Amino acid sequence: MAREHSGTPSGTAAPPPEADDESVRRLEQLIARVLRLGVWGSAALLVAGAALGPLVPVPGSALSAAGLLLLIATPVLRVAISIAVFARQGDRAFVLVTSGVLALLLTSFLLGLLGRAGG
Repeated sequence: MAREHSGTPSGTAAPPPEADDESVRRLEQLIARVLRLGVWGSAALLVAGAALGPLVPVPGSALSAAGLLLLIATPVLRVAISIAVFARQGDRAFVLVTSGVLALLLTSFLLGLLGRAGG
């Protein structure tokens, strides 16, 4: 008699597929919401900065800069949320990989700021 392999370690019960599907669906919805809010918020700041720029240069350029910063920060926030979700799910491999991606993103931003300040 052949023994079926369920993909889970011996002696542990696999979570019901519906629970897994539901958590993935919620994660996708959360990430979609974060990305949508980030893009719309960035667009609003950029439009406000463009509209105010000719009238009041300093606040207009500050709003535009904030819009660009939000646009850049949105995918970084998505990576950070993914780390938290993977940690809650107990998926150490994805926590490690995603943490590496976040570290690379933050390092590149830091190096960009240091290069800009120095040059």
